[in-house]
Amino acid sequence: MGAKEWMKVVRESVRRDEIEKAVRRAMVGKEAEEMSTRARAYGEMAGRAVAVKGSSYEDLDALIQQLWSYDIAQEF
Repeated sequence: MGAKEWMKVVRESVRRDEIEKAVRRAMVGKEAEEMSTRARAYGEMAGRAVAVKGSSYEDLDALIQQLWSYDIAQEF
């Protein structure tokens, strides 16, 4: 898994062994456990960011307040 260099030639399909290898990496072993742990941590961080008083929530609220503060009548 991961990014590969862009290819100008497009293949018609992904080989079976490539799919099997990617699935095994994601499902079995220490690397799979580490990926799962990281994904869980990122999910928790995202949840905190969008929760009330979270960073994303506060940033969006500030943007909305700023937009509401503009006097649209002055624009015309």
